[in-house]
Amino acid sequence: MAVQPYSATAPIKALAGTAANPGVTFTGDADSGLFSPGANQVGITTGGTQRLLIGADGTITLANSISVPLASAAAPSIYFGTDTDTGLYSPGADQVAISTNGQGRLFVDASGNVGVGASSITNLANYAQLVLNDSNGGFIDIEDDGVTQARIIGSGNELTLRAAGTGG
Repeated sequence: MAVQPYSATAPIKALAGTAANPGVTFTGDADSGLFSPGANQVGITTGGTQRLLIGADGTITLANSISVPLASAAAPSIYFGTDTDTGLYSPGADQVAISTNGQGRLFVDASGNVGVGASSITNLANYAQLVLNDSNGGFIDIEDDGVTQARIIGSGNELTLRAAGTGG
C-alpha cells in the first residue's frame, strides 16, 4: 500500500514515547525513531538507545562520537556559521589542525609536536617546537630552517632563555 501525501492544517501529534519505544517510528522498526523525554526536548533513538538529544535550551547531546572527513585549511571539516575557511580539520591520520582565513595556523602531529604558523604538518622542523611535561622540565626551541636559535627552559620555578651554543 502506497502512502498518500498528507496536508495538515493542525499540528500532527504523537505520544511522547521513550528511547526503547519512541512515539514516532518507522514501519518494521519499532525501536528507532523520535521521542520526547521531557518538556521541550526531542530525542532520536536507534535500536532502543538514545543517540541524540536536543534540550530545551538548544543544547545537542550525542551518545557517541562524531566522525568528520579529513579536510584542508581552506575547507575545514568543522567551521563556524558561514565562515567556511576558518575552523578545525585533520590534514591526515593522527593529526589535528586549526585554520583561519583558509590558512593553516596550528598543527599537532601524532607525536604531539605543535607547529604554530606552519604551512603543513611536514614543516614542523622549521617552527617552534613545544615540549611540555618533559623529564627535563619542559622547553620551547626557537628554530630557523631546522637550526635551534634559542631555547626557553622551564624547570621548577625558573624560566631561562638561552641563545644557541650557550649550554643547552
